[in-house]
Amino acid sequence: MAQAVSQKNPGIEVAKFLSALCEFMIGTALGYRETGSLNGFLVHDAATLAYLFYPEVLKLQRANVSVETRGEWTLGQTLIDNRPRAKTRANAWVASEVEETSFFTNLVEDLKWLINSFNAF
Repeated sequence: MAQAVSQKNPGIEVAKFLSALCEFMIGTALGYRETGSLNGFLVHDAATLAYLFYPEVLKLQRANVSVETRGEWTLGQTLIDNRPRAKTRANAWVASEVEETSFFTNLVEDLKWLINSFNAF
């Protein structure tokens, strides 16, 4: 992914930055997969941007979300009530699925566009 993003202009600073960011994201995802047994990539910030620009790539569901702040069970964790019942106290929309191919294609193409737009300066 990093090479695809910076292939046209690898020498400019924004290309170097985005390439390093992609490498970090991939490394983090692979490391977490080994320790946390979670397949896929953790791209929370990119998913937020995807929702803003390409909402069709995410499947959203209503949920009751809270953050545990007392340290009794899961200090600092975001908790979601996933029990199969009506969400009468829902306070958030949560992305439950991502259309992976479109998500990553859009992400790579947008990063390429960003790098290429720096040629205008």
